[in-house]
Amino acid sequence: MLRGANSAALLACTQRMEESHNQRPHAMRAEQLACRQWSKQQFDLSIANQQCFGGTTPQAFGTQNPQQQQRRRRYTGAHQQQQLEQTVNTRATPEPARNVDRNAVLHPRTQTLADMWEEFQFGIGDSKPAKSFSPAEKNDSEHKQMCHRRSKIWKLQCHLINAGHSIHEANARTSEVHNSTKTASIIMQITRDQKNQSCNFVGSQRIHPRLHVNPNWRV
Repeated sequence: MLRGANSAALLACTQRMEESHNQRPHAMRAEQLACRQWSKQQFDLSIANQQCFGGTTPQAFGTQNPQQQQRRRRYTGAHQQQQLEQTVNTRATPEPARNVDRNAVLHPRTQTLADMWEEFQFGIGDSKPAKSFSPAEKNDSEHKQMCHRRSKIWKLQCHLINAGHSIHEANARTSEVHNSTKTASIIMQITRDQKNQSCNFVGSQRIHPRLHVNPNWRV
């Protein structure tokens, strides 16, 4: 076909063939890249569908079944109704009543050891005697700390009374040993004596050695 053609035509034809040959790999690489991107998009879409509708492809197709969708809706509705009923029942159930006497209260401010003994033995005003408090009343959140602190003096008073002293003598001796008539100061010193290893236990707490009149006594 090119017989008799001049050299210019042959050169132009050769150049076109070389350009076509050189462009073919680029076209193939572009086609491969496009195919790779399309495959990646399809794979990502498949993974997303599996995560949305199920762990596997059969599960993904199975969840799209109308019967399974209806069963899931019934289960979800029943579960929500059950949670609602539990919430209503929880709100409707009254809190368990605490076995605490309304008169089982401690006076907010007791100034003297005599007041402390009166509160323990008889109660102040309409209050219940502290010696008659039940464990629940002693551990009530409003009076637990106060009852624990005052019990240190009450135990000491009971110890001295059981040793043969009157309440007046017991209070006077307590004030003399602790060099104070203020209940807060005496409680603080009794707490300090409880941590002192040189003080022996009398009952359930350590007391000052000068108050050990009856070591065999128990609270």
